[in-house]
Amino acid sequence: MLNWSNAPPEILLQCFEALGPLNAPRAAEHWQRYPSLTTAALVCRSWLPCAQAVLLHCIVPRETSYTAVSRASVDQLVQVLTANRALARQARALRLQLGIDVHHCELGAQHADLDAVARLVNACTGLRRLHLTQSALTPPSDSFGPEQLALIRNHPSLIHLEMVCDYTPPAILYQCLNAWPTLQSLRLVGWSLPSPPEDSPPRCSLRQLVAETYGAPTSLLLSAGPQLETFTCTLNALPCLEHVKDTLRSLTIDCTYPSRSSSNGSHSPLTQCTKLERVTFRSGCPPGALEALPPSVTHVRILCAVDATRLTAVLDARPALTHVEVQLIRTRVRDDISRLDRVCRSQHITLGRAPSPDGARRAVY
Repeated sequence: MLNWSNAPPEILLQCFEALGPLNAPRAAEHWQRYPSLTTAALVCRSWLPCAQAVLLHCIVPRETSYTAVSRASVDQLVQVLTANRALARQARALRLQLGIDVHHCELGAQHADLDAVARLVNACTGLRRLHLTQSALTPPSDSFGPEQLALIRNHPSLIHLEMVCDYTPPAILYQCLNAWPTLQSLRLVGWSLPSPPEDSPPRCSLRQLVAETYGAPTSLLLSAGPQLETFTCTLNALPCLEHVKDTLRSLTIDCTYPSRSSSNGSHSPLTQCTKLERVTFRSGCPPGALEALPPSVTHVRILCAVDATRLTAVLDARPALTHVEVQLIRTRVRDDISRLDRVCRSQHITLGRAPSPDGARRAVY
């Protein structure tokens, strides 16, 4: 077919489905770095400029989720979604990479800049989830300008924002929180957090916050305190729980990040969370943390190994517990397991196996 612009959409759709994934060797080579490279390669094919709308429908017919890695794919997405309002209304999720790839700078590997982000968010009127990745990248700018803010302000449907960064998330974090009052969940992955601007503190109504950072997200908790129900944090953020002690219902403690010496063993804010019902310990269970759980907790997941004697003492002292999942139980003597079993039976506690990091379920002891 020499002229794609004259092809009926039904024929184009059959052609795209028959082609399958393009550029497969390159996609396999860079799969870990760019999981959606195959999709991006399809979007960027220069020999299909007249069939972009049908092509996008073919890539993600169910998820209505678009991934843009290179500058070319970002620009083409902006053009297609701006020209096709019906398609833009169906877009529910955007995944973008920010900045310039320093590993391939000699190739001019420019990714999405903030202007492209603003234009895409403005074009996708039904957008619900925005994922921004800044992995080993240098952003050209770390804040939206006035014109860009005007494009993204008061988006009617955005409910989830995710920023994954190697170091510190860009300052647009607080601009997004103030621009999108409908946000319900936020996920941050980075070594530290930027300081909020003094003239514009964050204002949000988050119900769920995932902060996988070395620093404590105090400013975010202060702004989302009255509504926050689900919180994932590191050991360093435990002292901040006092800001959400009256609303928090689910807590995940990620022990992957190192703990500051000043916060070691300080779990008193955990005891003050009187409405806490579900607690998960990930990659570790520090001394005193299990023992500090408030009596309101009914479900506990321990995604690591735990001593049987310690676990038995905790379960015996908390009659409200109904479900406990443990990845691995360490025993010292033969009677440890029998004592644990007696406590679980007398307290009517269901003791289950938590999945291991590789997804497999192994014996609990």
